[in-house]
Amino acid sequence: MRRVSAILLGFLVCWQSLNAQQAPLLLVYHERVPFSSSEEDPNLPVQAPLTAFLNEIRKVRVEWYHPSHPAVQQVLQARGLASSLAEQPDATLLMQVARAMGATYLLTVRCTNGKKGQIQYACTLWQLGRRAPLWQSEGIQQFTEETYQNALMSLLRTLAMRMNQEAFADLPTLPENPSLPPVSQNQSPSPPANTPQKRLEQLLQEGRLREAIAPLRTLINQEPTNLTYRLQLIQIYRQLDMESLTAQAIDDALALFPDDETLLDLWARTLREHHEPPQVIEALQQRLRANPASSTLRLYLFDVLLASGHTDEAEAVLTSLQSANLPEVRWREYLLQGAKRRYEITGEPVQGFGEQVSLWWMIVSGAFTDFANEILDLRRLASDPAPDWKQLRERGEQLVQRVLEFGQWFGRMQPDATLQKPYQHVRFGAQLLGQSAQHMARYLLSRNREEAEQAATLRIEALRELESAQPKPER
Repeated sequence: MRRVSAILLGFLVCWQSLNAQQAPLLLVYHERVPFSSSEEDPNLPVQAPLTAFLNEIRKVRVEWYHPSHPAVQQVLQARGLASSLAEQPDATLLMQVARAMGATYLLTVRCTNGKKGQIQYACTLWQLGRRAPLWQSEGIQQFTEETYQNALMSLLRTLAMRMNQEAFADLPTLPENPSLPPVSQNQSPSPPANTPQKRLEQLLQEGRLREAIAPLRTLINQEPTNLTYRLQLIQIYRQLDMESLTAQAIDDALALFPDDETLLDLWARTLREHHEPPQVIEALQQRLRANPASSTLRLYLFDVLLASGHTDEAEAVLTSLQSANLPEVRWREYLLQGAKRRYEITGEPVQGFGEQVSLWWMIVSGAFTDFANEILDLRRLASDPAPDWKQLRERGEQLVQRVLEFGQWFGRMQPDATLQKPYQHVRFGAQLLGQSAQHMARYLLSRNREEAEQAATLRIEALRELESAQPKPER
């Protein structure tokens, strides 16, 4: 009888362990909003309570995104991306990390302390392999100063329950208290609770960035050549908008690691954020003389030169990178084509990155506006007392050809998640603009005023689409 009981107990443990292994993995990313040094951090600590509530439903295994996770570094290395991109990943990068980790679901969570006693939240749940979100929720939770903690806990518990009922309803519920795998004897023990490392982990988990600076500095003093600690400190300074401390921490780190691309990326990014283009160009060129092999510095220099209108100089910088078959280089080649109005009708699709949204917008909106102005100019010239109809017809035909080439060039772009909405508006607007140009060309040929009116109407609608596509200014 005892032997039978032991067999049944062993079977139960194995079954529970198997169920735990088969539970789908949910990768959670805490999306944080920026804030200035004069403000309190509006991002609320959600990781611990939300993990607990998701574990209560016993449907998924929960793992939170962290820039230092091996899967993140693996994806960055495979795509040839700078490590700094892991600090604020876009949706495309998050999806690739989720796949690398073997996750079934990806959840992005933003939860902030708004004004007038409001918790503002937004959650999006993706199932890998589906184009549209599996589940979404956003809104406001009211609270008073006395009920803040209860309101936050109630909100997070409600979100977990709604996901259980609306997104995970078909998933099996795991048994309670599944057996945990034994801890390997070779596994290093967790640091004691009073160590700087443990204190740092706790403060970062709770989002208390200012308080995390002290233990992080202690760890850097203990291990001056630990680049991970230095990068963490730099990122905290950046999030707190401490410009001078950020610059000093980057310089200190570059003195030890002068060729590290992640540090060079942070240096260039910080430089661009706080200085005017001429100063940025001069500083980048000077740094490149010391780091001539840095592709990161060359890409930043290209961006600033192109945005400043120095297209020939930007092209010369890009020429030195064409041997590196990287998505970022191909994206810059594509932008350069647009800036120089060299629209390639054929070619491979090009992945667009939202980090260059201002550069992309400058190029696309500039071409779009030029075409719209050309249509208006043709209408004005056709209204002259003695128009040169032959010349106008030739200009109209050339305009149609250029607008169609622009539309085909624009269609080669495959935008990341941050560019999806503006891309769709511009693409539809380009179609309207092409139709407007065709109506104008027909008007110049037939002199039928209805064609001219149709061209004018479609032109206005196209410009409205362009206005809808304008990216929102960064906060």
